[in-house]
Amino acid sequence: MSGSYNELDVPPTLVSFCIGEADTTKVVSNEFKQSGSKVMLLETKMGQDDILDFEDLKENYEIIHKLINDGKVLSVSTMTNGGIADSITKSCIGNKIGFQAVSSEIDYFYPYYGSFIIELKEDANIEKLLLIGNTIKEEKIVVNEETMDLEELIKIWQKPLEKVFPTKVEENKTAKNIMSNKTCTLTRKMPIAKPRIFIPVFPGTNCEYDVARAFEDAGGITSTVVFKNLKPENIAESIDIFAKEIEKAQIIMIPGGFSSGDEPDGSGKFIGAVFRNPKLKDLIHKHLYEQDGLMLGICNGFQALVKLRTITIWRN
Repeated sequence: MSGSYNELDVPPTLVSFCIGEADTTKVVSNEFKQSGSKVMLLETKMGQDDILDFEDLKENYEIIHKLINDGKVLSVSTMTNGGIADSITKSCIGNKIGFQAVSSEIDYFYPYYGSFIIELKEDANIEKLLLIGNTIKEEKIVVNEETMDLEELIKIWQKPLEKVFPTKVEENKTAKNIMSNKTCTLTRKMPIAKPRIFIPVFPGTNCEYDVARAFEDAGGITSTVVFKNLKPENIAESIDIFAKEIEKAQIIMIPGGFSSGDEPDGSGKFIGAVFRNPKLKDLIHKHLYEQDGLMLGICNGFQALVKLRTITIWRN
């Protein structure tokens, strides 16, 4: 959804995404992999006003990158406001591998922003790395002579959302069968070997491939067409192509997505305006009421059908 809803508005906000390529054999996750490993802290310096020293951060990135490429890293995690305690706990829970601290002088709850917890496969002679503990076979975390059982920590971690997303059910409860044994008795007035499905794609549509695959798996023949609206002549051309596709189709399937910010008054109106074009309007009327055709919609597509009043206004 967009940032606006009724009287609520969100000011323009920069949202950026970064995508990079990587060798999947060099991608390392955050859960501990084995017992007997050294667990190191790679701390990033903080400057004035608690702002990261980005030159130091870049240097740490290079250190981690080299260690991973050299095959010396089993796991690595970044820290947030939960500090070392949060990162270590999550790393232990992943494969239920314990942790034994070796230093009592570290503040385990200090938010080491921009810093890293690294599980080493073998020793690395790097001065910036600080040994904070070792992984152990026992399913527990031991810090400053205090022992915490991993199973108990997992229960505490899962408890807040257990009612919302239950991980276990009582044994005396059985799953309710919601499957129907009824079969569809509807038949098409005009028999056809394979139905043709027209799938229009509008700016912001994002599930046309899934929709097409589902229809093709069921034996249909799909045609996916992008509605071009960059220039007036593109719109006229798209209308003509849509008209030809509607004439050939037995099903018109409008897929979902985030057209016009996903606002019902945006995407629904936009898609509806396209199908209200006189050339398309008459063809859809014929498709629905003379040729026994179907018209379906998901998400944005359903919003459009609602805005079109499920096309019944055309019949009247």
